[in-house]
Amino acid sequence: TALLAAAALSLTLAACGGSDSPDAKPTSTQATNETLNVVSDFINDTFPNPARDYVEISYGNAEMLLRPRLGDPDPWLAKSVEQRSDTVWRITLNPGITFQNGRTLDSAALKEWFEYEFINDEAAKGSLGDPTAVTIVDDLTVDITTPKLFTPFKNSLSNYIFAVYDAAAVKKVGKKYETLAGAGIFTGPYAYQSSSAGSVKYVRYDGYWQGKPALAGIDARKVLDQNAGMKAVVNGEADLMLVPAVKIKRASRHEHSVKYLVSDESVVYAAFNINPAKAPFTDTAVRQAFAAAIDSDPISTTVMDGVWRPLSGIFPTGTSFGVDWRTYDPDHAMHLLDQAGWTAGSDGIRSKNGAKLSVEIVTYTDDLEAVGNAALDMLRKVGFDAKLRRVPDYSPIPKLLKNPGSVNVNLLNLESFGLDGNPYATVCRNFEYDKGYNDVVRDDELNTLCQKLLATTDTANRDTQFKELQRLNGERVYYVPIVDEPTTMLVQSKYGHLKVDSFYLFLDWQTRPQE
Repeated sequence: TALLAAAALSLTLAACGGSDSPDAKPTSTQATNETLNVVSDFINDTFPNPARDYVEISYGNAEMLLRPRLGDPDPWLAKSVEQRSDTVWRITLNPGITFQNGRTLDSAALKEWFEYEFINDEAAKGSLGDPTAVTIVDDLTVDITTPKLFTPFKNSLSNYIFAVYDAAAVKKVGKKYETLAGAGIFTGPYAYQSSSAGSVKYVRYDGYWQGKPALAGIDARKVLDQNAGMKAVVNGEADLMLVPAVKIKRASRHEHSVKYLVSDESVVYAAFNINPAKAPFTDTAVRQAFAAAIDSDPISTTVMDGVWRPLSGIFPTGTSFGVDWRTYDPDHAMHLLDQAGWTAGSDGIRSKNGAKLSVEIVTYTDDLEAVGNAALDMLRKVGFDAKLRRVPDYSPIPKLLKNPGSVNVNLLNLESFGLDGNPYATVCRNFEYDKGYNDVVRDDELNTLCQKLLATTDTANRDTQFKELQRLNGERVYYVPIVDEPTTMLVQSKYGHLKVDSFYLFLDWQTRPQE
């Protein structure tokens, strides 16, 4: 759940002109003496356990074997990843890569990293199909053996949990990870040099394998208050603010020295997760009425200022494997409630057998709270006694949603295309009970359907099953998609040319201010 507890966890800024071709020598870029100043609500101001970290890729310190994209990932540290058989995958590294400490990233170092990662990150092994062996083929190549066919393997390597580090150096410090500051255990263009309370200093790694990084370094500062972060950029104290809320777009609209940037695509969306075991949502008709009562269009255009875009299903309309199942229809919502025996009182609130049609939504970010407040008015118009509870972060929500009490709906950030570009495995995780964000949905039919579609290599059959999964969710109404959530950034004008990527990396070796 820490994964999206703020869809705020990072972003990718890629400057134009880079090359990800596995065979082409990356183009050079002119180095500058510029230090990039960043404000964010997430930094590692104590060096983290690298096996469980997801932040260092955001600051150009760490890299993965593959770079996430919608569909097949692109090469990164790996020149290629090929499926040799149902159970064997071959990974070939790009030549000339070194960790920032100077050690070569070769097949021996890669094997050591895999084996350390599998032991020290409980999510890692399962994410790659529970490998049984890592075998060195030559100096730059390893084979990974899995016990059975695992189709998401390649995409999974591009997930941020697989940032590659020098496992030998990490082993030497035991669990004293804070001593790794300045040790250069990653491969990225900017090495973690030092930290103090609330700030981290990264410096250019001149031995970086793709070329000399454009920036002299990065100074990252933790700023939890969104308005303070905006002021830092407006006043020139910071160049970038990572993942500002939509309210910052409005607040900075007339500040000509800054730009609010939005990614073209989104891999995250805002959705209501209904607990079907809590009244009144034990009745499918009530869940269907809830979904029909909410209009995504004004939430997108008015509440979210057009930044978060309306959804009729998990994926944007027109996605080949998506299903548009939800339509705003308050009349139909009221008809469903009438048929189910919920009658309206003089105040418009419905009841049945002395019990009110009560919904209490819990959520945890400013933007989600704005979405939730807009939905309250829509739900009340069809007869729900609707309330919203805001909590500081995601951590208390599973207990509130599962345990006895008034909270019966969770408004949260969910992944659609996934942080590794694999929508099938990503969406299916929401139907595995007590995994990821699924704290309340137990539907054996949907879980079994997921297992089948993830095991097939027939893409047409897989998409058919995937659409059926979405259709059944629309019929049974466990998750109600409302709007997608592109990645956002507030920047000084000299960085206004940068393209915000949707996969939550931060920058690359060629990112630089506009001349």
